[in-house]
Order: sequence, then structure tokens, then C-alpha cells
Amino acid sequence: MDQKEVEFAALERVLLDASAEPIQLSHNLLEDITKNFSEVIGSGGFGVVYMGNIKDMKVAVKKLFRTGDFSDVQFGDELQCLRRVKHKNIVRCLGYCSDTTEQLVEHKGKFVLAEERRRFLCFEYIPNQSLHDYLKDENRRREWEIHYELILGICQGLQYLHNEERINHLDLKPANILLDANMVPKITDFGLSRRFSGAQSRKITENIRGSLGYIAPEYWNRGEISFKSDIFSLGIIIRNILKGSPQLKRCIDVAQLCADDDQHKRPTINSVIEMLDVKEREVQTVSLVLHQSRNKSSSVQQVYEHKMLYPITNNLFVLDID
Repeated sequence: MDQKEVEFAALERVLLDASAEPIQLSHNLLEDITKNFSEVIGSGGFGVVYMGNIKDMKVAVKKLFRTGDFSDVQFGDELQCLRRVKHKNIVRCLGYCSDTTEQLVEHKGKFVLAEERRRFLCFEYIPNQSLHDYLKDENRRREWEIHYELILGICQGLQYLHNEERINHLDLKPANILLDANMVPKITDFGLSRRFSGAQSRKITENIRGSLGYIAPEYWNRGEISFKSDIFSLGIIIRNILKGSPQLKRCIDVAQLCADDDQHKRPTINSVIEMLDVKEREVQTVSLVLHQSRNKSSSVQQVYEHKMLYPITNNLFVLDID
């Protein structure tokens, strides 16, 4: 078995094992599985995506654009995020490649050898469209049950990132959410993500990047990053999904909370999940709380002292505010 066959078999094992971590891949292997990068299946601000084949299975190979502000450190940070995440609502990274070649180029009238860095990421192939493409379809406005599942799935993926991995996505938008064959949403593109360490919950940066319309005001104006930055983007996404879905009144209310200009008024992702899971758990009605407040004013007062009570439609939700 030659080196290419060894790599091919290793990538196949990673593809079949959902618990496996991404592996290093050679440029030659990527050329082989993409048939010399012949079929483009997507593109964005950070790279172009090609179709790859491993026997009867497909993968997506993303070639990252060469940009002056995308350093080896940033590529390493993205890999660290991708290596850790394993969730049904997040696209799996299978492997990576960082390859350097030398090319003869003309410089000041002379030909010199210059290094060219090529970076690639290999992902599981998601056979459906992106959420951005789905939202352009006018017929989808009647699919309110699908809309609810989309919103819940995106929130569950974000909850995993924030709570389990302490990762701030920072470029959450419909184009970065892919839909599989069963319409399960999967978050992708971690090129701008930041990971908080320990008890850290905020960062200040001068390098403000993202997508207009989805960037939180405090990030855009002051370079302040927190998990509430993603919550703002989530609120805008929910608004876009809900256009033409008046049935999902509680989701509309959630979107308004998430997209508040004041980050301190936005709910945490845990509170968002609680609000969306109202069908699956018993909740107190506002009238019941009012009744209890007359009979057990001291206990209800304690709730008000430690939590914020926020009525949405006819249900009561307790929101964590930080």
C-alpha cells in the first residue's frame, strides 16, 4: 500500500467514525479526491469549496483564499475550534492541509522563487442547500413546522458551542448554516471564531470582521466580543426565518429579545432554548404567578430578586441575564 492509499484509508476511517478527530492530509490526496479541484460546489468570503469523492461517499474540500490578514496563528486557532466540536448541528471537519510550494515569479524585472502557502479544510458533505438559499424560496413560507425545527436546531448547535466548548462563532448568518437531506441545520465556517478560556466571557479587539446586518452593535462600535454577540446574530437569523410565519408568535418574541441593541437585555442561549421548548415542558402562566404572589409573596419576591421574569404570549419564562 503506497502513501496515497494509506492516506485515503485514514480519511475514510475518519469519515465513518463520528467521534474521530480531523487528520492531516496531503495536497496530492486532495487533488486526487477532487479530480484536480474540478467541481465547485460553493464559495464565500474566505474560500471556495470543491466536491470530493471517497469511494461511494462524498466530502467537501474548502480551499482558503490567500489574504494578508489571515495568519498561520488564525489558521491554527480555527483548527483548534474544529478539532473539538462534535455535535449533530455542526458540520464535521475531517481533515486539513497546510502546504507550501515555490513558484517562479517576476519581481522588479527579475524572476525569483517565491513561496506560496496553500491551506485546505475537508468537511463532511452536506447534500442540501444553505439556509440562505432556502430562505430565497417563496414556497417555504408555508412550512412553519420546519421553521420551528430549524430555529431549535441552530440554537442547540449554538448552545453546544457556548456551553461545552466556550466558542464564539462571530459570523453566524444564513449562508453559514447548511441543511442536510432531512433539513437538519448545521453550523459551519469557523474562520472568525474565538474561544474563551477559563472564566473569560468578554474580549476587546480592533480587528472587527463579520457580515453587515448580523454584527452586534457593541462589536461593531467598540470591538467588544461576548457570547451575546452570537445571540444578536441569532435574533436576526430567526427574524429572517419567520418572515411569513405568523403562527410562530413565541419565536418572533424570542427574536426580538435576541436582537436587542443592548447586549445586557439579550437572553443567554440557555434561556432561548427554554423559551423554544415550551411545548415540551410545563410552564406557569402569568395568571398563576399572580395568584401565587398573593398567597406566597415572599417566595415570588425572591424569584424577582435573582431572576428576570419575562412574559411571552401567555407563558412565563425565567431568563438568565448577565
